[in-house]
Amino acid sequence: MLQRTLNKRYKLLRKIGTGGMADVYLAEDLLLDRQVAIKIMHPQLAADPTFVERFKREARAVANLQHQNIVNVFDWGADEEIYYLVMEYLKGQNLKDFLNSRAPLTPDTVVDIASKICDALTEAHDHEIVHRDIKPQNIILTENGELKVTDFGIARAVSATMTRTGSILGTAHYISPEQALGRKVDVTSDIYSLGVLMYEMLTGDLPFRGDNPINIAMKHINEDPLPPSRLRDDIPPGLERVIMKALNKDPAYRYPSAAEMKEALRRSLTMEIPPGTETMVIPTYRQDQEETAAIPTSLRPATIPSWLGWSLLFVALLALAGLGIWTALALTRVEYVDVPTVTGLSVPEAQQKLEDVGLDLKIVDQKPNHTVPAGHIIDQDPLAGARARKGDAVNVTISLGVETTKIPTLIGLTIDEAKEELRKAELQLGSVSHAPSSSVAAGKIMRQSVDPGITVSKRSPIDVVVSQGVPKVIMPDVVGLSFEDAAAILDQYGLKYSREDRVDDGAPAGEIISQSSDPGTEVEKGTIVTLVVSLGPESVQVPNQVGQKAAAAEGKLRKLGLEVNLISVPSPPDQKDLVIHQDPQPGTTVPRGSSVTLHIGDGTVQEQPPPEETQPPPEETQPPGQTEPPSEEPQPAP
Repeated sequence: MLQRTLNKRYKLLRKIGTGGMADVYLAEDLLLDRQVAIKIMHPQLAADPTFVERFKREARAVANLQHQNIVNVFDWGADEEIYYLVMEYLKGQNLKDFLNSRAPLTPDTVVDIASKICDALTEAHDHEIVHRDIKPQNIILTENGELKVTDFGIARAVSATMTRTGSILGTAHYISPEQALGRKVDVTSDIYSLGVLMYEMLTGDLPFRGDNPINIAMKHINEDPLPPSRLRDDIPPGLERVIMKALNKDPAYRYPSAAEMKEALRRSLTMEIPPGTETMVIPTYRQDQEETAAIPTSLRPATIPSWLGWSLLFVALLALAGLGIWTALALTRVEYVDVPTVTGLSVPEAQQKLEDVGLDLKIVDQKPNHTVPAGHIIDQDPLAGARARKGDAVNVTISLGVETTKIPTLIGLTIDEAKEELRKAELQLGSVSHAPSSSVAAGKIMRQSVDPGITVSKRSPIDVVVSQGVPKVIMPDVVGLSFEDAAAILDQYGLKYSREDRVDDGAPAGEIISQSSDPGTEVEKGTIVTLVVSLGPESVQVPNQVGQKAAAAEGKLRKLGLEVNLISVPSPPDQKDLVIHQDPQPGTTVPRGSSVTLHIGDGTVQEQPPPEETQPPPEETQPPGQTEPPSEEPQPAP
């Protein structure tokens, strides 16, 4: 995922956070040249069509929220299978990390933080957006002292997907009872979650804890929280009343809005009386101070005849008696209904089914179960078909789902050691197979079917592969081969080799005389085999290399254990790179290690063409000793 650029604009730099719905990355906005935070929804959510449609709708709505206590959402989009939100990048820490090091906080600090959260909620609620996941991890405290609430609208986008799968939406420690029951929520659900958060800030503890999310959710539904003053004795009574009102199980008795809760917080530390409240003086009644006052005659009632009074009294008594009989009959008239089947249903489904016939649901126990999904009902009392009075409760046991455990590390252990580790983790040993290994000792586990740290159902079988040690091969026979051929064969067997040269009068140079491991024996792969290579006899006869290519001649002489000295000499082109002369002469016997000089033609001498033939002038033949005397006559002038 890192170094990926979403829609050619947002380059992911590094992961800075993760949660149940999304991972958060620091990214660079290549268009506006700024750093932003990118929240990328988890793949299982992005694969759900309902989530995708709701995510788009909620992202548009959240982008319209503009408030100093709400993290700004700049953009949203999709890149192939990835759905993301682009938010302002804030340097600081979330409130959960702050509480881990500083809780409990002073009442003043709690009121200040809660008031700012109320401001953010008021802005969102005015836009008909319910957060649904108020918790300290979603409250950011910036380096410059600002408070920002994040993740508005995301919980709603996820809600359809989560409730269909029977999951509890929100973080179990902070969800409202109506969320735990899967009912429709409104602004008062955020009020409840803020009450939980204030409780934690003020006491350093949560109102409800449990072994698992379902256990905690059931406590939100059925149990009352311990008053904060029982955990800390300096809590202002007014502040405690605000928290306990926010934590009321019935949404109708919580604060109807975040704005009203903020006003109550403002008064909580000063015990200020709300405007418009009249001051009432409660009179003190004392017997010794009471005097009998004379009633003026004009105010005295007229005298009623005694017979009429007795008649009226008799009639009144008859009326009262009749009313009492009617009331008694009404009260004793009980309506019975048939108990429906709720086993196998989720808690919200069972709650609705019982309410339809006038019965209540009461969760009395939770147990692990391998067949009934978590959050669904295992059994009920009374059983289905029994008769029960309207208003009675049906006691149910909720499934905690399959019990899970984490896979231990088995690699490097023996089978007996692995069995003990699996027993501790309530897991079983599955199939055991064997394979060679060059890195794990024989008898030790080299692979396991599920990686360590993975969460699986208890009693799951875990398969293992046990090392047989380094694989073995049968040593081949390479004596009599050339070193090159022997090396190629050893490579095929996965064996290593080293070379040792030795003079040998019985084997030609370059031939393997012996090997360190006997042929036919079983050896481990990777074993080093020493190959002894013959240098030939102690004395050698220099072969004739004249006319041979220089490279071939040099190789042949070196195989005989001779040193070679190459000298380049001028030669015609047709003798280039050929041996023209050698010293010592061919057939000479020399000690091994002697040097042979080879004269190699360089092809630089050009052949001269033969000289052209010239015709001498014709000669007159005269007898020997006779020459023609020169003429003494003058030659006429031309």
